[in-house]
Amino acid sequence: MEIDYLLPIAKGGSDDEKNLWLACPRCNNYKRDEVSGTDPESQAVVMLYNPRRQRWWEHFRWNPDDLALIVGIIPQGKATIDTLKLNNPANLAFRRLLVEAGWYLPSDDSVKSG
Repeated sequence: MEIDYLLPIAKGGSDDEKNLWLACPRCNNYKRDEVSGTDPESQAVVMLYNPRRQRWWEHFRWNPDDLALIVGIIPQGKATIDTLKLNNPANLAFRRLLVEAGWYLPSDDSVKSG
């Protein structure tokens, strides 16, 4: 994990702890200084998911047929998945290994199809 800015310095963010969070380096490389993304279904430009202010389960679900696959349930979740490439092949392969090892088990209430 690495430290990332919720609102990048380049977009007016600060070094204040409230603006920092831990991010997966792979996802963070895709995020760069983006704060918005495009919903691949509606083509609407929306703000990316903010883990400090929003609830994961209101934006995403785990696919019940493949517990490594994250499904967006609202435009913001779909845009976040697309922008950060959360379901790229390397991420899916890694999560599948964790699921098989029993180290990565989504909670029952978050395993719902979008």
